Amino acid sequence: MKKLVSILSLVLGITIVLSGCSSNKNKYTKKEDSIINLANNEINKLYDVKINKDNLEYSVGKQVKKDQYESIKDGEEPEIIAVTAKRFDDIKKGDVLSYSLIYNTKTKEVISSNIDKY
Repeated sequence: MKKLVSILSLVLGITIVLSGCSSNKNKYTKKEDSIINLANNEINKLYDVKINKDNLEYSVGKQVKKDQYESIKDGEEPEIIAVTAKRFDDIKKGDVLSYSLIYNTKTKEVISSNIDKY
């Protein structure tokens, strides 16, 4: 129970931190779109889940300071990226409800990740 509360707190915290970043379901920059694809692939590898990109809403950001993120502009190559994804409709058993990923693009390492399934 404690672990579940910690995980949910992490997802909520990252979502709040990224709330100022992009979160429009159908309109992402090319850079954000490529980061979303990268995040979906990493989550798929880590948790062996199928993710339909169109069923989730995303927030994408780059780390500028510890626990501080901001939007990514096209052409930028940030070292640390953070992605949160949330699903709000048509939820079925086994669906991914949300996930979060913090990733180092230079070392290609996952710094932290979390997933919530129904």
